[in-house]
Amino acid sequence: MDTIQNQTSRQATIDYIRGTLVIAMILYHTVYCLVSFKLITIDLFQGFWWWFPRCIAAGFIFLSGMSLAAARSRSYTLQKALKRSGKLILYAGLVSLTTFVAFGYQYFVFFGILHLLAVSSIVAWPLAKPISNQGLQFAVAALGCAVLAAGLWLGMVRFDFPWLAWLGFRPKNLYPVDYEPLLPWFAWFIYGIASYKPFSTIAQHTGTGTNTHTCKETGAIASPYSAHPKKNTHAFFKPLLAALRWLGSHSLIIYLLHLPILYGLSWMLSLVLRKM
Repeated sequence: MDTIQNQTSRQATIDYIRGTLVIAMILYHTVYCLVSFKLITIDLFQGFWWWFPRCIAAGFIFLSGMSLAAARSRSYTLQKALKRSGKLILYAGLVSLTTFVAFGYQYFVFFGILHLLAVSSIVAWPLAKPISNQGLQFAVAALGCAVLAAGLWLGMVRFDFPWLAWLGFRPKNLYPVDYEPLLPWFAWFIYGIASYKPFSTIAQHTGTGTNTHTCKETGAIASPYSAHPKKNTHAFFKPLLAALRWLGSHSLIIYLLHLPILYGLSWMLSLVLRKM
């Protein structure tokens, strides 16, 4: 049976990764805002700066899928999932309304990452059920590949109607500042679900071996190679991991607040530089 200690260790690991993604997200959006106000000159539509935000988004979606699978392995119910999705839909609606006012019809966020996560949590509910059969696990991963392939193919085509844009049928003359339709982005949610079982198995083996121990300060499972870290090293990593976990566990509110703050700061900086 999965222990509370193992569950806590896995959740901490997910939070550490999500916290790292939060830092990457803030970094990218800082650059994006500076470019928008012509404070720096960087081409955001090719090379590293084109791939960077897409990798960040894929990481968040992947972890959300893994988190749903982790929740379903415990006492998480469909009612709780619906409640959480309803909350995400409200926040997504706020993002849509705000960006519509700020950027207009052509660029507003009608199906961004919050919209995707809200829908994915419900659509993927049957897939997130704990599966011990390796054949079924492979089938889930294969479904993710099919979704990704279909989305990449659709991405090369533009359509005259906007009604299926949420699914991946990209409309002409609409360029939302954040756009993650189900095809192909739902694939990363499925990959997160498919990865949870291997991730859980590795974590359990790591946590139950005879050469592992539990760190008293953090409650995390440590390997024998980190059983007796040097004092200075431990003093450095403990606050760093705590900060990453805090960022990871508050990623939603940070996502909602950081962009208006960055836009405001960039706008004020542009005004100051114009007067100099």
